Amino acid sequence: MNDQVEKETSKFDWVAARSSCSLPNVFKELRLQVKEDVKTRNALRPNNSPYEFSVVENSGDFKFF
Repeated sequence: MNDQVEKETSKFDWVAARSSCSLPNVFKELRLQVKEDVKTRNALRPNNSPYEFSVVENSGDFKFF
């Protein structure tokens, strides 16, 4: 059993996992999720509604309205 656990652990790419947790990658993922949320929310609006949500990007920053 210990050999199997050791083999599973040795397959884990901790360098790639750690890299994906960097702040730029975390905020990139957050921005993508916000865009998807805005798209989903806009699809739920009533027909001919006078409002729309959007994501505005500016020099790497983003805001949603």
